[in-house]
Amino acid sequence: MLHSFGGRTKSVPHVDIKCIVNENIICGNCGEKPVGDFYENKSKILCPRCYDYNYKWQEKYNRAYLTSFRKARDCSFMHEHEGTTAVFQKISDKELKKLKQKEAYLSLYWS
Repeated sequence: MLHSFGGRTKSVPHVDIKCIVNENIICGNCGEKPVGDFYENKSKILCPRCYDYNYKWQEKYNRAYLTSFRKARDCSFMHEHEGTTAVFQKISDKELKKLKQKEAYLSLYWS
């Protein structure tokens, strides 16, 4: 949460949401499709399992490089594209706002 002195607070999303219409998300290390969240740095994508393994053992990438990765999530939990750029919304805007607020709040305590 970002605070301004006496003003409104602004919640900072913990996970970037990426709308990917025609591209398939594939881990650059193991070649599998990540389930749920993934880590992204410019054009490089890592699944959580490969990220954690490389962060711990530094086998393929060093920690300095891995810290530049940001956590991201596919947009499929909130809407469907069905091969086009148009979207079919699964959850309402009110539910989505509540979900983002809850996740931003909990990310202060668990990462």
